[in-house]
Amino acid sequence: MGKYINVLGGIVLILAALGMLAFNPLGIPFLQALITLIEGGIPPMLGMLGLILLFIGLEEMKSESVAAAAPPAPVAPPVPEVKEPVYTISHAKKRKR
Repeated sequence: MGKYINVLGGIVLILAALGMLAFNPLGIPFLQALITLIEGGIPPMLGMLGLILLFIGLEEMKSESVAAAAPPAPVAPPVPEVKEPVYTISHAKKRKR
């Protein structure tokens, strides 16, 4: 579900950035620097953020479909059991002199 939200959010942010550039909704006479900052800085940032979210969502969709088409991982062979030795080694006792 998150991948669809990323794609939808990316498309909405790209449309918002294009709308801000095309329709110029900030026709209020602010200081010239503030108008330059808002009209020139925020729409490209929204557009880049939208593109990033769009590509992340599309990559998640692609990786999910590739994982579903991949064959299952091979099962590892069972580990052989370690057998106890048949004989035991005993140490010789030292003589006291």
